[in-house]
Amino acid sequence: MTQDELLESLYALTGEIKVYEKKYGIASEDFYQLFRQGKLDDGEYEQTEEYCDWAGLYEIKLKRERQFRELSRQTIAHLLAASQNQPVQLLPLTEPVEA
Repeated sequence: MTQDELLESLYALTGEIKVYEKKYGIASEDFYQLFRQGKLDDGEYEQTEEYCDWAGLYEIKLKRERQFRELSRQTIAHLLAASQNQPVQLLPLTEPVEA
């Protein structure tokens, strides 16, 4: 997966997650804590399915964020090494970066 694909996936996941946050009025991080602790009354089957979908999307988003942070750190390390103690110049990417 390229960095561009990773970011596109992350943006799409964020959009899907926002639908649940808007519907239930809580942040995904807070929902996920309740979900993992088993503190949600999942009542009907449809609600249980929504909770599982939301939790799954959130887990994937967290994974993508970790991947992006790692790529970012690698890029910074490369830039710092190449700069030889000079100020680092950030330039737009011309080629996709493999994640």
